[in-house]
Amino acid sequence: MRAEAANFWLVDPESRELYFVQQAGVDPTTSPDTRVALGEGILGTVAEQGEPRLVENAEEEPELEARRLSSDEFKLRSLMWAPLTQGEEVMGVVEIINKSDGSSFDEDELFFLSRVSEQSATVLKNARLLDAERRAHDLNALLSTSKELTSTLDLDHVLTTVVHQASTVVPFDLSAIGVFDLGHFVLGAVSGETEVPKTPKMAALRSMLEWASSQEALVTANQHEDGWQLVPEEPLAALTAFMEEHGYRGFYATALRNDQETVGVLALLNGEPDFLTKDHLEVLGILTSQTTVAIRNARLY
Repeated sequence: MRAEAANFWLVDPESRELYFVQQAGVDPTTSPDTRVALGEGILGTVAEQGEPRLVENAEEEPELEARRLSSDEFKLRSLMWAPLTQGEEVMGVVEIINKSDGSSFDEDELFFLSRVSEQSATVLKNARLLDAERRAHDLNALLSTSKELTSTLDLDHVLTTVVHQASTVVPFDLSAIGVFDLGHFVLGAVSGETEVPKTPKMAALRSMLEWASSQEALVTANQHEDGWQLVPEEPLAALTAFMEEHGYRGFYATALRNDQETVGVLALLNGEPDFLTKDHLEVLGILTSQTTVAIRNARLY
């Protein structure tokens, strides 16, 4: 099916509105911040009733007048809408705009779009279930880690728990945590090790984490085909050299701070760049907060 544009909309069940998700091609009559109430216009009606809709001639459709007038250069000719349904639930709507050859869409093409939309809805439903399962897994892992951290006041056990338990919620090849001890920065624990090895690699890693402890924001380094993407833009010179030497292409470090001081740094390294998603960072934010509290409690008692 060749068309000039396609818009993908999802239902927000709380507000009972459709919100714009993605566009293929060019349709200047739709903006990314558009929201449409269920039952409003053709789009909202398709979502509310769960039935596909075909408009062969957009010039003769009163409900499309506002969109026709929104662009002087783009002409709406023919459109189709098909709901994304699973059982009785409408999860979204696929909107197809203008046939590429200038002719009108017909009932056969609407039927085809409806079948494709049914398959897409199944994929979307499965993706949502997987996301829900993953979030439940992350929550359980965080609760388990929190229980482990609060069950001990042994600082070494706290640090070892963090670097090993982090693997239950985020991907990495190496995890390390460093802390300040009587004014000196020490590498407290490294994943895969019962004790921190006394090697040049660990000494270099300790130096990088100590530097990261002085940074206000997250420290990241990702090596792409066209070079390094670094935050801050001028990091410790030894950071990229260390990563290249040991085969790492992704680095993430965040300082562990409470309202009084910086107590340490948690760092993750991976053989792939950009290995942490937005969801991973959200989970890590919770983990670092738990870790900071656990370190402080261990030192108080």
